[in-house]
Amino acid sequence: MQLSEAPTKLSIEDLCALGSQGVSAWQGGRLAEAKHIFEQLCALDVASPLWSCWLARLHCSMNEDADALAVCQAGLSREPQHAELLLLRGRMHLQVGDRDRARADLLQARAVGGLGQVAVQDLVGGLRQLGESVANRMAAPTGQGAATVVMTPCSFVSSPKTAAATTVLPKEVPVVATAVRAQFGSTASESKTDGSVNDTIKSALVEESKGYFARSKKFCEEALRCKSDAWDAVLCLARLELNIGNGAEVRKILRKDYPIVFRNANSRVEALTLAAAAAEVEGDWDEAAADLELAAKVAKPISASGSPTPVQGGHLKFAPGAPGLEDILGRLARAQFRAGERETAAALAQNVLESSPVQREACEVACTVLLDRGDSATALAVMLRCLIGHRNRPSSESADLVCGVMRRCSVEELLHVLAPKGQDALEQEQRKSVAEVVAYVGLIMKERSEVLDACRLYRRSVLLAPSHASLFLNLMHTFALRRDDLPALAWGLRYFDELLSCGKVLAARAICEALRNGASEGGREGPESAGSTLTPEVFGSTSAFYDTIAIGFVLVKLLFLSHPYSSLVPAHKEDQASETRGFGPPVRPTPVPPWRSRLLSLSVDKTDVSTKPTPLIGTPWISPTCENLPSGCSAADVAAGEAMSHRGVLRRLAATLDSARRGRNLHLTPVRNEHAYFSCIRDILEGEPPAVPAHGNALEPLYVIGDSHVLSSAWRIAGLPPAQGRPDRIVLVPCLVTGAKIWHMREDSNFYTKFLFWERISCLPKGAPVIINLGEIDCRESVLRSVQQGKHASVETALTALIGLYLELLQEVRRRLPGSRLFVHPVANVLPESRFLTLAFNHLLAAPATQHRFEKIGVQLLSFAPVLEGGEPSPGTAPKVLAELSLVEALRLDGTHMAPAYVASHLAPALAVAWPAE
Repeated sequence: MQLSEAPTKLSIEDLCALGSQGVSAWQGGRLAEAKHIFEQLCALDVASPLWSCWLARLHCSMNEDADALAVCQAGLSREPQHAELLLLRGRMHLQVGDRDRARADLLQARAVGGLGQVAVQDLVGGLRQLGESVANRMAAPTGQGAATVVMTPCSFVSSPKTAAATTVLPKEVPVVATAVRAQFGSTASESKTDGSVNDTIKSALVEESKGYFARSKKFCEEALRCKSDAWDAVLCLARLELNIGNGAEVRKILRKDYPIVFRNANSRVEALTLAAAAAEVEGDWDEAAADLELAAKVAKPISASGSPTPVQGGHLKFAPGAPGLEDILGRLARAQFRAGERETAAALAQNVLESSPVQREACEVACTVLLDRGDSATALAVMLRCLIGHRNRPSSESADLVCGVMRRCSVEELLHVLAPKGQDALEQEQRKSVAEVVAYVGLIMKERSEVLDACRLYRRSVLLAPSHASLFLNLMHTFALRRDDLPALAWGLRYFDELLSCGKVLAARAICEALRNGASEGGREGPESAGSTLTPEVFGSTSAFYDTIAIGFVLVKLLFLSHPYSSLVPAHKEDQASETRGFGPPVRPTPVPPWRSRLLSLSVDKTDVSTKPTPLIGTPWISPTCENLPSGCSAADVAAGEAMSHRGVLRRLAATLDSARRGRNLHLTPVRNEHAYFSCIRDILEGEPPAVPAHGNALEPLYVIGDSHVLSSAWRIAGLPPAQGRPDRIVLVPCLVTGAKIWHMREDSNFYTKFLFWERISCLPKGAPVIINLGEIDCRESVLRSVQQGKHASVETALTALIGLYLELLQEVRRRLPGSRLFVHPVANVLPESRFLTLAFNHLLAAPATQHRFEKIGVQLLSFAPVLEGGEPSPGTAPKVLAELSLVEALRLDGTHMAPAYVASHLAPALAVAWPAE
C-alpha cells in the first residue's frame, strides 16, 4: 500500500503492513521515508508505545537528539511508567551530558522493571556510567514485559529488524502491537533465527569497516548471546581488539572464551593468524611461529601473481578474512627469524619471495640477511620492490622494513640502485620519479623519528626535482623537527627563486624580495610590487598551488617562532630621559633582521645536512649587549630596529600570502594545518605588538613547550609582583611541537612529535623555567575516537587514562629537568565543539588526586580565571549548552586559540600565584 493513500483509521493488518514498510525503508537507508511512516503510525495508533520507541530510535540513528527526546516525552506523557521509553530518554539525557535527568529516568526504568535481557544490560551500562550501584540486577522477563531496545553508550544504532526481533510487549499494549511482533520476530526470551544473527553480524562488520569499533563490538556480543558458536562474530571481536593493540584480550577471546574457532574449518586459519598477531604484539615470537605454522598447514594460496594479497577494510590493519598462504609463510619466516631460527627463516623467506616477490615480512627477513652478508645493493632493491608493490597501503605498514634497511645504508647507495647509470643520465620525468621514491623513504623514516636520515633523503629528493613543491614542503617540515631552522628557511627561499627563474610565477618575487630586502619601497606590505598574486592557474596542478602557498605559510611560521617581533631589550634610562627632555630618540642605524646575513650566506645546494642543527640566529635574542655597536647606539636601539624590520618582513609575507588564499577555503584542503598556523600568526600580527620594556632588569625567559597554543603567548612579556627569588619580568619563549598529543608521548610510541618534544626539552638552558601546554588536540581528536574504537568504555575513563599518561610524561620531564620550575598550562576552552571535553580535562587536572601527584613530581598547575562569558560553567552543564557559550571578547582570536591579551589577564596572575617567593 502507498503511504499517501493511508486512511485516517487503519485496520490491524494495515498498521502491520505500514510498520513493515517503515522497517524496510529504514533497512534500505531511506531514513526520511521511514521517519515519515513512523510519525504517521504514532498518530494513527496513539495507544501503542511501540511506534514511539521506533521513531525515537530512528531519530537517534540520525543524530536528531532533540527530536528523539521530544518523541520520548510525548510517549511518556501518555504512559509515564513505560520502561523502554524511560530507558531511551535516560540514555539520550546521558548522551547530551544531562546526568541528573539521565539518572532519574534510568532509576525509574529500573523501578518499573519488565525490561528484556538486552535492555537490562544497556540499563546497567548507563547506571554504571552514572556511578550508580547495580548490585540488584533485574532479571530478564520470561514472559511479556516492556519493550527492549538495543543501544550503544554513545548512540542508538540497532537496526530496525534487530530491534523488532528483540521487542517484548507489555500485556496492556493493544493487539496491533502484538500482531507486529508476530510479523517481525520473536520475543527476547526466545532464540534468534540464524538469519537474524547473520544480520547482526553484518551490522558488526559494517561498523568495523567504518572504524566504529565500540558499536561493532556491541553487535558481536549480541550475536554471541544468541548463538555462542557464531565464529565470524568471535573473529570480529578479535580483530577489533587487535586494531587497538590489545593483544592480551585477543588471546583471552580466542583461547579461553571461544576456542571453538580453532576447530571450525571456516574460521581456523583466520583464528590462528589472529592469535599469532596477538603474540607478535606481545613480543612472543615463539608462540607466533607455532600458530602460523599450524595455519600454513591448512591455508590455501590466494595470490599467485606476485602482487600483495588484497586487503579488505581500507584503513584497518587487521581486516576481515583469512590471509593467503604466502602472507602466512612470510609472517612465519619473520617470527622464526626473531625467535632465533635464522637459517630456517632465511630459507623459508627465499621460498616465499620466489612465488610472491613483494611479500613484506619475507622481504624484511631477506633484507636483514642480505645486509648481514654485506650485499646492500640487493637489500635496497628488495626493499624498493616491496615498497612499490605496497604503494596503495599506509606507509606505516612498511616502516619496519624501510627503517631496518636505511639505518644500515646511505642515501648514495639508495640513489645508485635507483639510478645505476648516474643521476645525469636520467630524463626529467625519471628524475622526478626517483625523487618521489627517495622522498617517500624519507617520509617513512621521519614518521619513525629517524629525522636526521629523513632530512638527508629529502635534501637529495629536492635536488633531483627542484620545482617539486610537495617535496620542498615536506623537507621544510622535517628540518624544522630537529630545529634546523636556517636551512629550512633557505630551502623555502630556494624554491621561490626556482619559480621566479622559470618566469611563470611572478608573484614569487614578492616573497623573495621580502626575505632578501625587507619591506618594499614606500612601506607597502602587499604583493602589488611583484605585479601579480599567487594563483592556481600558473601552476601545473591545484595540488602544486596548495603546496606552494603552504611553503609560504611555513616560512612565516619559522620566522615568527625564531625571533621576537617586538624588542625585548629594555630601553636605556638615558635614551628615555633624552626623549622626555625633547631631544628626540637617538639616531639609529638602518634596521635589518638579524637572520638575513646568515640566510643569504648559506648555499643549501652545497651544504650537507649537519648532525648539529643550525638555528636562525646565532646570538641570544635577549642579549643586553651587542658587539661592534654603531657609534651612538645602544643594544636597545639595535634590538628595536631588528625587531621592527623582522616584523616588517612577517607582515609583507603575510599580506602576499593572504591575497593568494582569499576565498579558497584552504581549511578544507590537504594544507589545512599549515593554513591554520598562518591564520593564527596573521591575526596576531594584525594586533598591537608588545610594548618595548621600560628601563630595568633584563627579561628572564620562560619557555612554553606545547602544541599550536604556544603561538598565543609567543614573545609576550608578563609582569609579576616583586618577590624574592623570582623575576619580576619574563618573556614567554615559544617552543612549538607541531601536532603534539599527550598520546604521542607514551613510552611505546615512536611518532615524530615525541622526538620533537624531547628535542625541545633537551635544548633548554639548565634550570630554565618551563610551561607545558598539551592536551587540546587529544580532546579535539582522540578522546571520542578512543571511545568509538572501544579502547575506553566511556569519555570519563578515556579522560582519566589521558591524565595518567600526562602524569607519566611530567614525571619524565622532571627527571630530565631536575632544576627547572615546571608549570602545567590548562587546556584552552575555545573550540565550542570540544568544550565539554576540555572543561572536563581541566577539572581532572585540578582534582585533588591529580594535584597530589603534581606535588610529588614537583609541578604546579596554573589556575586561570574564567575565560567564558558568565563565568565558569558547572560540571553538569550539557555539551550543547557549553558549545553555545561565548569566549570573553578580549580573548577572541581565530576561533581556536586565545588572543595574546590572555597573557596579561590570565597567565600572568596564574604565574604569580603558582610561582612563590623563595
